[in-house]
Amino acid sequence: MNLPIRETWLDTAKGLGITLVVMAHVLDHSTWRWAHPIYFAASLFFMPFFFIISGYLFAVTERKALFRKRAQGLLIPYVMFLGAIMAGVLVVDFLRGDTPAPWQIRELITDALLGGRHLTRELGVFWFVTCLVATQLVYNEVAIRTSGPTDPGMLVFVGASVGLAYSIQAYWQDVRAPLALTNVPLAIGAFWFGHFLRERGKSALWSAVFVVA
Repeated sequence: MNLPIRETWLDTAKGLGITLVVMAHVLDHSTWRWAHPIYFAASLFFMPFFFIISGYLFAVTERKALFRKRAQGLLIPYVMFLGAIMAGVLVVDFLRGDTPAPWQIRELITDALLGGRHLTRELGVFWFVTCLVATQLVYNEVAIRTSGPTDPGMLVFVGASVGLAYSIQAYWQDVRAPLALTNVPLAIGAFWFGHFLRERGKSALWSAVFVVA
């Protein structure tokens, strides 16, 4: 049986990205004098990097099949791990003698249901999952109706999404939308670029243009 050839450079790239995320979060709490500059430099690209890889792996899919796949592969683990870590946080608080008040437990549960920027501390990283799922579902809907990443309709959609993203950054930075939905417009730009690279071939010139933009 002929198995599909696995692109090992993608695994390497994802491993490097995960290492950068961990390093950046450690440096964010470090007192080392170079910690903040390195954290700032890494934070400029490590999250878009994951959306680009996801876009590179994207293939147009029937909407119900895509939702089912993302629910099984991302949303169910999201709920399970989020619940497990919340329970762990509460257990640690109890063991420390810091018993949460009923209103604090309700607030924790409410924040978990809202997701996105409502999640902080140990739960903060979970925003990425819901943002990625929403990005894939929305992008797929447009991809179904267009002929590829360079289709005029797709380009208008991506341009409008990125424009909206910069507007949000300029005027509504503090908005706490549920499930990190306000991050989706900017994520679509990175996701599209990954799809573009896959369909049109990897290009140093286009990569440089995207990074500068």
